[in-house]
Amino acid sequence: MRILSRKIWRAFPELDKFDDEICKMYVRRSTSLKNAWRGVLLMLIIIPVAVVLWGMFSWAVRVFNYGLQDQYAWYISDTTEDVFVIMFLTGNVWFPAMCFFLVRDRWLNRCIQKQLSGTSCPPCGYSLVGLSVVEHEDARCVVCPECGTYTKLNTGHITEADINPSLLTKS
Repeated sequence: MRILSRKIWRAFPELDKFDDEICKMYVRRSTSLKNAWRGVLLMLIIIPVAVVLWGMFSWAVRVFNYGLQDQYAWYISDTTEDVFVIMFLTGNVWFPAMCFFLVRDRWLNRCIQKQLSGTSCPPCGYSLVGLSVVEHEDARCVVCPECGTYTKLNTGHITEADINPSLLTKS
C-alpha cells in the first residue's frame, strides 16, 4: 500500500535501487506493454460515472433532509437549498477527480505488478529485476540467487531492459 502523494513505483521494493527517471521509464514501458488503451478507457468511463454517482448521492441527501423536515420538524440546516447546491457543485469537482486518481493508481499498480511478475524466476518466483547479467553458454542470462537457475534473456518474454531498467535510457 502506498500513500497517494508518493510516487507509484516506490510501492515496489524491486524498483527502490533505481532513481526516479529510470522508474518513470519503467512505468511507461509497463503501461505501454500492458494495453495502454484499457487505462485510457477506464479513465474516460470513471469521470461520467463518478459525476452520476455524486449526483445520486446529493439527491439522496436532499431527499433525506426534506424527509427529516417533514416528519420530525428537524433541520440539518436552515438553508437546505444552499447546502444542497454547494454540496452538489463542489462534489462534482472533487469526487470525480478522486475517483480518477484512485482508478488510475490501481491500473498503474496492476501494470507494474504484471511487468514485475513477468520478470521472476520460472521455477521459484524470485524477482530477477536489478540482478547482474552474465554470459552462460553463448547467451546472456541472469542467475537466480534463490535457486541458481539460469534464465536466458532476449529469447522469450524477458529482455535485458526488463531485468535492468537503467538500460531503458540507452534504448
